[in-house]
Amino acid sequence: MDFSANLQNLQPSKKGTLWGQCRNVGGVVPCTAGIIPYKLQHRTLGNIILHDFAGHSEYYSSHSAVIENLLQGSGGVFLIVVNILEKEAVKQLHQWLTVVRNEAQKALNECHVIVIVSHVDEISNPVERRRRKEEMQEIMVREKCDSVFLDCRKLGGSGVDSFFNKLCSACESIRSTSGRNLSLYCHMMYGLLEERKENILTLSDVMSAGKDNDDYFIPDKREDVLDVLDSLHSIGLMSVLKSEEKVWVVVNKGILLTEVDGILFAPETFKEHVDIASNTGIVSVSGLTRLFPKYDPDMLIRFLKNMELCEEINPSFLRMTNLHDVKDILSAIEKGDDCLVHDNGRSTRLKEILPDESLSDISNLSLLGGRDIKEVIGITEEFKTPLTPIKLDIKDLDIVIEELTILNHLPCHIWHDLGLQLGLYQPTLEDINEDNNGDSKKCFRQCMSAWLRGEDKVREKGGPSWSSLATALDKEGKHHIATNIRDKYCQ
Repeated sequence: MDFSANLQNLQPSKKGTLWGQCRNVGGVVPCTAGIIPYKLQHRTLGNIILHDFAGHSEYYSSHSAVIENLLQGSGGVFLIVVNILEKEAVKQLHQWLTVVRNEAQKALNECHVIVIVSHVDEISNPVERRRRKEEMQEIMVREKCDSVFLDCRKLGGSGVDSFFNKLCSACESIRSTSGRNLSLYCHMMYGLLEERKENILTLSDVMSAGKDNDDYFIPDKREDVLDVLDSLHSIGLMSVLKSEEKVWVVVNKGILLTEVDGILFAPETFKEHVDIASNTGIVSVSGLTRLFPKYDPDMLIRFLKNMELCEEINPSFLRMTNLHDVKDILSAIEKGDDCLVHDNGRSTRLKEILPDESLSDISNLSLLGGRDIKEVIGITEEFKTPLTPIKLDIKDLDIVIEELTILNHLPCHIWHDLGLQLGLYQPTLEDINEDNNGDSKKCFRQCMSAWLRGEDKVREKGGPSWSSLATALDKEGKHHIATNIRDKYCQ
């Protein structure tokens, strides 16, 4: 068994026929939902695991977590495919290069990035073709990554040989520096599990399979079997998930990545999209079970946590937040209590049930599988008295800067990372840095100005507000400043 190179394929554009040299390409789905892994065997490239990532912005956070997990076991070759015909091709390339660069810097092993610019042959005007290619080339020279320009409709089109040579070189480099030697037991275990029809097995299933199969021999002791499985887990060939009572082995984690990640993080325009978390981001175990009935919910939770796609929250924590006393609310709903059905969320009786809540927050509670109260009890939109975030615009610039830098002593040098969290694009931030010759105070002010003006589609993402600013500060680890802002402006 050869060590598998780990290819991460990020596609902001629709898919072409890039892999024609590796395998026959059938019907290609234009929009990948989540991540689709392929195991490929090629006479030159060897054994390869290709992870085909969706290129939609809704997947940024989940893809980052998955990539970080994959790179724990080995280095990777990132293939970023960009359609040069797309209006926002340059912005898309910047965004995904930022994601890839951030995760590659954390990796313990070597990583390579190859940018593939496709559909070049569809630009008929030679002047326009040269202009667009130079624009892309400038980015890739600055980012120090390999690149190739490909035709879109020919398996043997211009640039394919160059791309293939770069790919071979990158894969060989990773194999030569991996430094991993798998034991004979690892080879045997991998062969045994690959032959199984089941994708998810318990530790007992694995040990029974070894005893019943004469072609493969594996250790007899439970602890030794776990050591072998952990070795395979460490290089990404399979996943080992452990709870206090059980151990699961996921032979092909790609199936779960495709089904679970693809659905939970799918954009609203995808047929796979399911609004399971509603406006809270919290998914109940019962909701997870309904959505994925064929999987053990405990195993699913371990898998999502292992891939850093979720955090498990104890119900006792929810009782300390604005979701506490759920049982009392549910009891009132069951009785058809007037305070819920007729009082538009303003009843003093409702205040008695939730003594620690502001009345303006009550109508925003999500109690049942992420659904709103008004949905649960089937009342009209009049019930809802939303707590509207205080919107900001450019006239608030001085107030925002004073609040952050003078009152809360936020250092100006974090302006770039804060700008990314606020939704500004990398090219915009690079322009700001260039305009101000790297002066952090000036850059900070221009960054806040761009955000408050709603540049880079910030308004389409909810718009500037004190609430979104606090969220961005939380992501940057400035929790005390975020708390101060919420206490002052978001009550």
